Amino acid sequence: MMKNKLIITIMFGIFLLSMASIATASYDEVIGPYEQYECINLPQASDAVSCNITTIRYPQNSSFALRNVVMQKNGTSFNYTFCDTSKIGTYIIEGTCDGTPFVYPVEITTTGTPSDNKIPIFLLVVGFILLFGAFLVKSPPIGFFAGVMFIMVGMYLMIYGFGDLADLYTRSLALVMLALGSIVSILAGFSMMDGEGDEY
Repeated sequence: MMKNKLIITIMFGIFLLSMASIATASYDEVIGPYEQYECINLPQASDAVSCNITTIRYPQNSSFALRNVVMQKNGTSFNYTFCDTSKIGTYIIEGTCDGTPFVYPVEITTTGTPSDNKIPIFLLVVGFILLFGAFLVKSPPIGFFAGVMFIMVGMYLMIYGFGDLADLYTRSLALVMLALGSIVSILAGFSMMDGEGDEY
């Protein structure tokens, strides 16, 4: 039916517009991001005599990753190479240069690219809208696309995690979404093969 083709066209257009807006989204200004498990340089520009890092705090629970280390001087800048980046999230670097304190955040992500929660949330919402639409108009092709959206959410969570989280829970959620997407897509595919969607 023409009605089903029109619904699919409108939903696909909304999807493309939303993806374009996600691609141009801006991120908060934080030093980094750097890749998980990568050694990173922690710079401090100062014409002081000495600079020390007093604390480096892990993300989430704010426990200390490091305390009281001397930064190496190179001209008018100081640096410390930090390698304990196994946890993803925002590390807080605190220190002093000749008694003047400094604080700055450093972001660590799984891939070294900015973490973004908008993509999996958007895909999940679109997936549920398509699934509801498929039941409403009884259209297996729309149900198939809903399953594809769920699979994409699962793959995104498996690779990038969710924001600052990439642990057993996010991987479990990713497996659930992959399973849900596979089941929905397979059932929709069988419905199309059985001829239940011939009227579209």
